[in-house]
Amino acid sequence: MNMSNMCVIGAGRMGSLYGALLAKNGLQVTLYDRWRQHIDAIRQNGLRIDGISGDLTIRIPATAEIEEIAPCEIALVLSDTNGTAHAAEVARRVLTPSGFALTLQNGIGNVEILSNTIGANRVLAGLSYHSAALAGPGHVTHTHAGPT
Repeated sequence: MNMSNMCVIGAGRMGSLYGALLAKNGLQVTLYDRWRQHIDAIRQNGLRIDGISGDLTIRIPATAEIEEIAPCEIALVLSDTNGTAHAAEVARRVLTPSGFALTLQNGIGNVEILSNTIGANRVLAGLSYHSAALAGPGHVTHTHAGPT
């Protein structure tokens, strides 16, 4: 399994933060979100992360089209809970046969929705003590760091 190829499904404040930090550390990351204004800003100007982790602008693949996501070994799911069913369908379509989804979402029922869509043996759940704020399209402020 090539652990360096991953996608982030739900590239809002937390998905963008994790995607940028993972890409900064050498992983091949593609961001996916349905918010086209955010995706367009990332494509045009790069993704800006500021705050406690410093100030970083990183060029990172970003899309609002599922078909543009290359097959992934890891899908990091960080959509809002009300978007989990869509995120699960995206994961089902882009994960390789040996790939898995890792959810760091808040809320109840996310693991079950993902498990019902892609199989329980392909879903991992975790917690994050990081927090971030959306400063605007293509710009996220890292407000708190903690374990994940």
